[in-house]
Amino acid sequence: MSGSHGRGCADCEALPEALPDAGFLHLAAPLSRTGERLRKLLRRSGLEFQEAESGVMTVRLPPQGLEKLALDLAGLLTAGEQLECPCLLSAERGCPGLAELLRTQPLSRVVGRVRGEWVRQLLAEQRLVTHFQPIVEARAPERVFAHECLVRGRERNGALVTPSEVQRAARAAGLLSQFDRAARIQAVRSAARRDLPGQVFVNVNPNAVHDPATCLRTTLDVAAEAGIDHERMVFEITETEDVADATHLAKLLAFCRHHGFRVALDDLGAGFSSVRLLRRLKPDFVKLDRELIEGIDRDAFKARFVEKLLDVARSLAIPIIAEGVETAQEWRWVEQHEVDYVQGFYVAAPDDPPRPPRRSSSQRPV
Repeated sequence: MSGSHGRGCADCEALPEALPDAGFLHLAAPLSRTGERLRKLLRRSGLEFQEAESGVMTVRLPPQGLEKLALDLAGLLTAGEQLECPCLLSAERGCPGLAELLRTQPLSRVVGRVRGEWVRQLLAEQRLVTHFQPIVEARAPERVFAHECLVRGRERNGALVTPSEVQRAARAAGLLSQFDRAARIQAVRSAARRDLPGQVFVNVNPNAVHDPATCLRTTLDVAAEAGIDHERMVFEITETEDVADATHLAKLLAFCRHHGFRVALDDLGAGFSSVRLLRRLKPDFVKLDRELIEGIDRDAFKARFVEKLLDVARSLAIPIIAEGVETAQEWRWVEQHEVDYVQGFYVAAPDDPPRPPRRSSSQRPV
């Protein structure tokens, strides 16, 4: 199908500027006891501050003072207090104007931005890399059906940062949409460069896609430029347990399918990835949550639960992928229960270039 048309998402594409080195932090404590703890901390820190009759505290930040204060506040206040404490960074001491008030945000976001500055730099410097993990046919494990693109961060010294670590920091810093977009683009371009056979699974976090038509536009354009047929790409919808609105998921799947892509629902068995949601969305693939697969050969409750999920998926004619298979016993269980495809360290670890699957038809676990 042809590429998308229209503008992309400005919020997904633009990185915020670095936090100011100095200036003023305006804080409004939600509770009197929170305010008293803030005063004690500020006096103990030797920071100059003033408090208005409204209860808003204005703290003068010395050069490089924001990072230390933010970390001190994170250690002092609970996550709930940080979330309920509105604040504003400003270059001026006086009462903020309307334009600045529009930039008011929870203290938790400022703390996240300080802690996640390394993520902003990582994205600005395009230090993302893609590793590929094969997904093989359970009945013929030497046959690679697809590769999942797994994006990692790379520190300036070359060390790799796990995707979960980058994603946690990006979410806390309000950079989840920017990270998810950059990861998708990196995955598509890397897969095209490697000229991978079979299907290509690219992760999409639905919490980072506010409007599919704009947020996914760049990804569609990059896929077209890279020459990857839409029929070969599978958008793997991740973290479905954190999505509060199933209708949003349905719209995301409908958009992907409209443009000729297939869709996999990740982490089946967790949160929203329930039997009810599976019946409503009818994805092209379902992936069993790795926590369900771990030790399934020794856990009768897990086994019964997964068997019911498999029955539902089969009744809907949806192929099943077991991810996180790490032992011969787990492999034997999913093979005996006629799971369609297998992914995990027992097959091959993620790498670039991708590793061939370790198992062959003559090396099946016994």
